[in-house]
Amino acid sequence: MQVVSKVEQQKRPGRFNIYIADEFSFAVSETVLIKFNLFKGRELTKALIEEIKQADQEAKALQTAYVYLSQQLRSRYEVKQKLQLAEINTVTIENILKRLTEERLIDDVAFAQSFVRTIANTSIKGPKVIQQLLYQKRITNDVIEIALTEYSIELQLENATKLYFQLAKRYQKLAGFAKQQKIQQAMLQKGYDMEIIEQVKVRNVLPVDIDQEKQNLQREAEKIWYRNRKFEMGKRTLKTKQALYNKGFQSDDINTVMVTLSDEND
Repeated sequence: MQVVSKVEQQKRPGRFNIYIADEFSFAVSETVLIKFNLFKGRELTKALIEEIKQADQEAKALQTAYVYLSQQLRSRYEVKQKLQLAEINTVTIENILKRLTEERLIDDVAFAQSFVRTIANTSIKGPKVIQQLLYQKRITNDVIEIALTEYSIELQLENATKLYFQLAKRYQKLAGFAKQQKIQQAMLQKGYDMEIIEQVKVRNVLPVDIDQEKQNLQREAEKIWYRNRKFEMGKRTLKTKQALYNKGFQSDDINTVMVTLSDEND
């Protein structure tokens, strides 16, 4: 049996040092101090000391979790990570997660639904990107499926349309077909499925600026023609045409501009 010889308040508010035989033994929070009646002369067994230390660990962990959760909704995995970073032991972490779940302060369904609504309303990310973000937070597939219903088809179309026109501006110097390919690829990477992309394309046909298309073709042709200058004429012409085809320019237009380039070379 050991006896508490002194209880000393730390400079840090709410923390107390416990001395046994006039030597520091351990520190506790105020709530643990009161719960276990840790006053001078209190007799403690080794088992009771371990219980006190575990209770203090849980009090510390609970306070850490409360502060973390007060900032915004968190997933169970995020809270677990936070407690691990605070060097809380595994047993305590599981106890705290169980308590927070019972108090409904941790609820992955509510978290995921809120997360989807926030991203959908504040960005132009598609559902598949949001799905990946939820995976990273260790949200299960069935919960993700429930949460994604918060992202309506109407809002997906609205956001996808905004993205569509942003991309059209970014790729305005490309030929029509190549432009559409780039836009489609970028929209897929942003998390939209083909059904949504096709609906957006049908509803928002991009105007074709003939003069701009000709300027784009002329600029690209001159650049590629110069790059292939080391080849003899036949191969230079073939490689230039192939590169222009790959960029989405039309055959007739390519032939026309190639005549101009060949004449200039002569």
